[in-house]
Amino acid sequence: MTDTEREAAEARTSLETPASEPQPPADQPESVPAYAADSGDHDVILDEFLASYGD
Repeated sequence: MTDTEREAAEARTSLETPASEPQPPADQPESVPAYAADSGDHDVILDEFLASYGD
């Protein structure tokens, strides 16, 4: 087998083997009702962004 063929065979077999333990689920984002969501002041947000990234 060439290196490429061996790497391809290893890649295929690694997909077939199940993970040893399932990972815990990631933290769920906080849900906010639409009426409580604040869009913020876009001009201030843009100014803060531009100030922090000077370029």
